[in-house]
Amino acid sequence: MDYPESGERRWLVNCGRCWPRKLDDGNYIYVVMPETGEIRFSEKPRPYSKIHHPELCHGEEVIGAGLFTVFENQVIKISNESGHYGPDGLSMGYVKMAFEHWQAPLSETLEIDTRWEVFGNQ
Repeated sequence: MDYPESGERRWLVNCGRCWPRKLDDGNYIYVVMPETGEIRFSEKPRPYSKIHHPELCHGEEVIGAGLFTVFENQVIKISNESGHYGPDGLSMGYVKMAFEHWQAPLSETLEIDTRWEVFGNQ
């Protein structure tokens, strides 16, 4: 299935590009790609971003998808909230490893929220 491009840029955190120095406070959608562990996320937080998970990965399979929250340039929360992919809580271990690998500025009190699967996205 083809997914329309929103025209919005997206960050690609991978071998050629590291975590951005500054992100606005808010919630960003993300996906973690298999094989490379690349993290792709919206350039702007919601509600300013209208991009959806499938647009980040062109509808390909992912090992994790959801939202992460930034406050004062630190990632304070990562969730598996994705209506398109409905990842289970087990994927969050891989997601956290990807964020650590790409040196995301994780808060010491980072919250990992896996309750999205409880809402029927299994």
